[in-house]
This record gives sequence, structure tokens and C-alpha cells, in this order.
Amino acid sequence: MVGCLFVTFEGAGGTSAETSQLVVARTRVVSVKATNSHASVPKLFTLYDGTTTSDKALHKFYVPAKTSLDWDFHGAICNNGLFLNVVASSNHAAKDLTISVQII
Repeated sequence: MVGCLFVTFEGAGGTSAETSQLVVARTRVVSVKATNSHASVPKLFTLYDGTTTSDKALHKFYVPAKTSLDWDFHGAICNNGLFLNVVASSNHAAKDLTISVQII
């Protein structure tokens, strides 16, 4: 599979985390892009090589408020799938965050 996966969290509020199973098979991560459109709250998220948050963490990301960032992974191999967990922070839900994952 080659492509780009987009995940957008636009919840109404609260303090809940958000999760998403992006891929269920072996894949390679080329890059990750994230945009935090919240005015003041930074966002934290983690990508896992697997299907749950108890699997091996590929990388933990920090995205400051009103910022877009890009991380290059040079085709890092995820043998067990790709799972995303967005952490709720500062009494804010995992909203106002757009994540793009490029895979091959």
C-alpha cells in the first residue's frame, strides 16, 4: 500500500484522548505532518508499531499551539500495523489537530 493517511480531530471539547488504527499490516512510514490549530493548547500524540497503546512506540510528538510541523522517517518499518493515540492535555480534548502520515 502506498499513500497518505489523514486524521482530523475536531471534537467539541471534554478531556478525552482519541485513537485511530491507521494500518493493520506491515508498512513503512515516510513522514508525518501535524497541524495544531488551537489558539493556546499544545497537542501530544504517539504513533505505535501495532494495534494498541501497549505496543512499541514508534515516536512521541509534541505540536505547539498554532503550529504545523513535519517529521521525516525515511521509510521506518512498522511490522505490526500503525496505531495513533492523541493525548488530551490541559483539560482540552484531542481536537483542533490534523495529522497526515505518508506510507509506502
